[in-house]
Amino acid sequence: MKKGFSGLTKEIVISFWGAVFLTALLRLIIGPSFLLTHCIKYGSLIMIAIMTVFLIIPIVQLIKLRKKNTRAVRILTEEGVTPELLRIVQESIRDSESEEETAASKLTMASILSEGGFYDRCFETLAEVDFHSLSQAGQEEYFNIYVYTNLMLGDTAAARAIYDRTSMFFDRARMRRRPMAVLHTLGVLSYAEGNIAEAENYFMQARAASKDKASLCDCEMFLSLCYMKEGRAPQAASAARAAASHAVTFYQKRNVEGLRAKLEAAYS
Repeated sequence: MKKGFSGLTKEIVISFWGAVFLTALLRLIIGPSFLLTHCIKYGSLIMIAIMTVFLIIPIVQLIKLRKKNTRAVRILTEEGVTPELLRIVQESIRDSESEEETAASKLTMASILSEGGFYDRCFETLAEVDFHSLSQAGQEEYFNIYVYTNLMLGDTAAARAIYDRTSMFFDRARMRRRPMAVLHTLGVLSYAEGNIAEAENYFMQARAASKDKASLCDCEMFLSLCYMKEGRAPQAASAARAAASHAVTFYQKRNVEGLRAKLEAAYS
């Protein structure tokens, strides 16, 4: 909505002065004697017409933006990170109207690249983000992506070092209404460091904070891994089944299959 109507005040001013100009033109055409009557009759209509045109343009742009966003979500869910998806996000970056929008769009790109396993490109994109143009929530997500991507790369030491330097951002994120993502990352960090009980506690908190099936799937998958580490086969199998029932994205469905293979190997 912000992007579609960011120039609305400017457009109203242009519409107003356009109507003034046309009113002056009418005065020259019809003469001063009928100016007031014709200003009321025609000036208002002209102003309404011009304002309608300027209002329609951002509405059309907003509809197009929503269609692109819907298409992007569908691609990520059904196919994963594809050239088409990256093109859509690149267009979003290119069409950004402010430094804040550019930074937020690049952060979205980094998140998508991380999810798709393009870790080097994720780090390159994060390096391009103007950190100070991000909102507070964006800054928290920035470091969350950094830590999580290093964990996915298997570089636990780097993930810990980043977290230790930026823990205030994680603490702040945990105070928000939807802290699932950061709680999940902290759980993965604890799991990677071998603190299974602590990891399980984080994943339980993240599951309680989850608001959608995809988030629940991520939590249940790692809870299953924790239970396997502790030799709790029934709980591991139950969590794996729950993860499978919540899997919605291309990558989650693939990871659930990998989890099943681990369970079969561990308890066959």
